[in-house]
Formats: sequence, C-alpha cells, structure tokens
Amino acid sequence: MMNMDIFQLFFNYLEERPYNNIHQNVKQDADYLEAAMRENELNEQENKLIGQTV
Repeated sequence: MMNMDIFQLFFNYLEERPYNNIHQNVKQDADYLEAAMRENELNEQENKLIGQTV
C-alpha cells in the first residue's frame, strides 16, 4: 500500500511539471539548486556586511 502511495505522489509531481521530459526536469532541478546556493551565498555576504556596519 505504501509503495503505491509513493508512486502516486511521484507521478502527480511529474504531471505538475511544465516539461514531460525527464532530462528537462532534471536540468530544471539542477538549475534551481544552483540558484538557491548562489542566493544563500549572497545572503551570507549581506549578513556579514550588516554585522560589520552595526
């Protein structure tokens, strides 16, 4: 029963994606991960600057 729930969730997730192509989905996830990591780096730099000025 649990395996069917996992598969159903996975397929629902894929259906919601703008691409039906696995390669595009993986690339989109990788692009999102890279953007999130860059955003975190910028947030850390901002926090260091704010800490220095206070």
